[in-house]
Amino acid sequence: MATYEEWYGMKVEEVANRVHSLNDSTIAQLIESVTIMIDSGHYPREAFPEVQFVGRLLSTLRVGQKNVAAN
Repeated sequence: MATYEEWYGMKVEEVANRVHSLNDSTIAQLIESVTIMIDSGHYPREAFPEVQFVGRLLSTLRVGQKNVAAN
């Protein structure tokens, strides 16, 4: 796994390619971990549109994961 500095220095396409290459269980863990970080953050979510966007994105991804697992 890349370090924070390596991820930060990557272009969006590089990050997307790396995430796409992860197996399903790793992606599920990533979604869960980021969700926990957002939910436990000490900041007013209303003041950070990026956090709201990521929260909605993760919620959508979790629903998609459940739908795929059910099939």
